[in-house]
Amino acid sequence: MSDLDAIRRYCMKEYGWTIRETDDQEYKKLCRLIIEKEEAKFENNKVSLVDFVSQYQDVNRGRG
Repeated sequence: MSDLDAIRRYCMKEYGWTIRETDDQEYKKLCRLIIEKEEAKFENNKVSLVDFVSQYQDVNRGRG
């Protein structure tokens, strides 16, 4: 499988695009869209240090 095939599959899955819609986009634009979407997922999954420590302490208290 080529990188382009993987990009096509990703765009079809994440954006609901057809192969033709994917083919109509520039390669650089497709890459940028994928990077932006993955970065957004990463940003949404971040936990503040205070929340992390609180959760960690809660878990340790429950075990103790």
